[in-house]
Amino acid sequence: MCIHDSFPFLFFEMCIFITMNHNKIIEQLANNADVFSRQLVHKLAEEYTYKPNKDKWCMLEVICHLVDEEREDFRARIQSVLENPKNQLPGFNPVEWVSSRKYIEQDFAAKLAEFEDERRKSIA
Repeated sequence: MCIHDSFPFLFFEMCIFITMNHNKIIEQLANNADVFSRQLVHKLAEEYTYKPNKDKWCMLEVICHLVDEEREDFRARIQSVLENPKNQLPGFNPVEWVSSRKYIEQDFAAKLAEFEDERRKSIA
């Protein structure tokens, strides 16, 4: 079972979301995306494909993961909780996505831009 499917984690996320100032959350999410962009935009292929060992993810795989999480987890789950709070959230396996979605074969610059776009959609 994925931790995202557990009720205590969902309850914790909902409490944070409801109790925090939503404008501050949006500001922090936007700032986070800007930090990623500034830090990663000029990376070389040997930097963004480097893995300290075969079981670790490289920067390219992390960025691909962030794109998928932003679109298919973060935004989808918030929408689901707000629109259908009684429905069970769908499960997924983001670790499996690394190979099934061929993260290592993706274009780093395109994925970084896609993350920025998905984040803008999330905070719109």
